Order: sequence, then structure tokens, then C-alpha cells
Amino acid sequence: GADQLFADCVIELKKGGYKIKLVAAIPFIGQERLWPERIKKHYYDILEKCDSQIVVSDGNYKVWKMQTRNE
Repeated sequence: GADQLFADCVIELKKGGYKIKLVAAIPFIGQERLWPERIKKHYYDILEKCDSQIVVSDGNYKVWKMQTRNE
């Protein structure tokens, strides 16, 4: 989605020498469980390039966790 597109932009800017950080705000562990394999691969590639990762909520999927992550 849009988050991955923006992450790709940040990764490219970092390659270009911009001093910015990429932080993954993950709504909960396993959010990608039901995604198609190619999207999961892209997600994992992005996570490897992040400066840090923050898991916002414990447990499994709940609609409100996405909003909490956005905030």
C-alpha cells in the first residue's frame, strides 16, 4: 500500500545521500500473515532497510490497531 510506496521513496532518498531515517511502525506482529507472497517479500525487504522498527500493539488483528499505528 501507500506505506510501502513511501518507504521505497525514503530508501531511494537515503541511497542519494539524504540524512533521513526510516522507521517502521508495525501495528502488530504478523500483520502480513494473509498478504500475497510477493507483497510479503517486499515488506521484509523494507524492514531490513529500516533504521528502527516499533511494534505498536500486542496480539492479533483488530481494526483499531491500524488507527493506533497511524496516530
